[in-house]
Amino acid sequence: MAIPDPLRPGVYRFADTLATPDPFYADDYASNYRGEETAIVIDNGSSQCRVGWASETSPHLVFRNAIAKTRGKRGESDCTCIGNNITNVEAVRSSLRNQFDRNIVVNFACQEQILDYAFSHLGLFEESSIDHPLVMTEPVCNPSYCRSTMSELLFEGYGVPSVSYGVDGLFGAYHHARERGVALGDALIISSGHQATHVMPVVGGKFDARNCKRINIGGAQVVGYMQRLLQLKYPALLGHITLSRALEITTNHCYVALNYSTELAAACAMGDEGFRVIQLPFTQGAVLSDTLAKEEKDKIRKQKAREQLLKLNQRKREERIAELQADVERLANLQQLQDELDADEFLGVLEESELYSVESLEQAIKTAQQSLLDEQNKLSSIQRDGEQSTEPEVVSEDWLQSLRLRRKELIEQIKSRQQQRQELSKRRSAASTHRMRIISRLAEGEAAAGKKSRKKEDTFGMDDDDWNVYRTISKHAGESDGEKDEAELSEISKLLEKHDPAFMKLSTGMSVQVPDTASYYQLHLGIERFRVPEIVFQPMMVGVDQSGVTETLDFVLHKYSPDVQQRLVNNVVVTGGNTAFPHFIERLRADLQSVRPFQSTFTVHDTVDPLLDAWRGAATWATESSNKKYYISRSDYSEMGSDFFREHVTTNLRVSPQAKDMDEM
Repeated sequence: MAIPDPLRPGVYRFADTLATPDPFYADDYASNYRGEETAIVIDNGSSQCRVGWASETSPHLVFRNAIAKTRGKRGESDCTCIGNNITNVEAVRSSLRNQFDRNIVVNFACQEQILDYAFSHLGLFEESSIDHPLVMTEPVCNPSYCRSTMSELLFEGYGVPSVSYGVDGLFGAYHHARERGVALGDALIISSGHQATHVMPVVGGKFDARNCKRINIGGAQVVGYMQRLLQLKYPALLGHITLSRALEITTNHCYVALNYSTELAAACAMGDEGFRVIQLPFTQGAVLSDTLAKEEKDKIRKQKAREQLLKLNQRKREERIAELQADVERLANLQQLQDELDADEFLGVLEESELYSVESLEQAIKTAQQSLLDEQNKLSSIQRDGEQSTEPEVVSEDWLQSLRLRRKELIEQIKSRQQQRQELSKRRSAASTHRMRIISRLAEGEAAAGKKSRKKEDTFGMDDDDWNVYRTISKHAGESDGEKDEAELSEISKLLEKHDPAFMKLSTGMSVQVPDTASYYQLHLGIERFRVPEIVFQPMMVGVDQSGVTETLDFVLHKYSPDVQQRLVNNVVVTGGNTAFPHFIERLRADLQSVRPFQSTFTVHDTVDPLLDAWRGAATWATESSNKKYYISRSDYSEMGSDFFREHVTTNLRVSPQAKDMDEM
């Protein structure tokens, strides 16, 4: 369900829901199921596992069919999390694993851990064995080896008294048939799960596995396609568009187009009006580092390195000052001994300090004091530089206003200096005329001085104001001041870029408004809302060289005679979590009408909860006493072998080795 943002009308937000660890139903088991023959139903899906008692209407446990093993801290053992104990999936995404290869169970070590988790949370953790019948789903055309290994694990590892297997899609159709109060006779089942989509015909109450077809498109491919599209559309938000958020977008905001071409043209005509805006989590006032150019990032890095060097230099100066102060104090103490000791004793003390006369002591004191004064001056200079580069811990509006005013003054000074240079370059300008007048006066003064006595003392330069004349007549006057002003302007601009959200300095020197942070972290969904689910009907959109659901359904129907085709299309059942998109049934009806003969009839049944159809169908099947004969008992397992199972309306077709050899011949 889409969650609107209460602060921004027309904007939706992410739930980012974390999994809640499952409780242990020990009391429920002890009071209701211990000693009973109630079957345990397990819908072993490649995405989620649903476990519960057959007498219930909903499963007790619904958890992610995955295991995450994380390395513990030093001295601690590794931690293994299963199912809903993995509260934050994205934090351990790289270490997630499960028992499936596509939708086939191949890793039975993981499967055993999943079953341990399920049985213990059902309340059976104190039992020595599982003394309840077991009904478990399996994929279409499950390999015999995988089924036999599963039977071996259940009988040998858990000691179950009996077990029965069934196809998840067939269990879902069985649930629909029982809700309508009819038997599962002739039906055409479309089951779209996490890893694949199957079109399964049931003729005369028996699954026709030979004409079943598979499409390698499921919920995993749909969610992955959504993630890739959004990451290509928003490369700056790559890390924010995770698989979990792509799943939430696909579940809450996507729908199936009744006519893809028409919907695409209408979306293009609407433009931005048809977008659905989704807000990513963000921190208000955060610096948008992605908008900074590489040169600006380099400047920030150099500034940080400069600050570190200043701190290191300051620490060294402080250590040097401490040494010099101790040296000055030691020499002063030696000088005081001159009044307390006679001359010979004092000279002996001086020789121990590698000083051989009073004059050398006085010279050493002067040198040490001068060195101490120099180091203190250098330290003061370093501290001033550090204070200039240090920013206040709390940025106030007064501090920002002072920076703005100083920046304005510097810009005016730089412009004035540039204008003065332009005026001096013009021969007839007032500034150039004033400059030539001063030069001529200087020349007249030098000529008059040459006629007089050469013995007159030259006092030019003793007064500092005498040198201002050169600043006046020089065409390049003030260049050093201009460099300082430009450096200070650059530093102030950096501070304003960082702390003033209304200021941003571009390479051209212009100031613009920084984009709103909330808008920067928004996803605008347009055609992605119906383009992503469309891959179930057009797998070629993601490079899968297979037909879509409609073409595959038509291909399967043409395997039968017209009268059988009509019986099949009169009972089209849709199940599986990947069929929960809005308008999926309507699109299927429209496509089926386009491939069926003119004025032919068909029926596509609506689904209420396609995610739980398989589990509820298995629970319904397990509660019917007439189906007890289809269980595999422990004695059957011992006598017939681990690959033995009994066929019923929801099972795979049992293929014997003899029949396989006949087909190969």
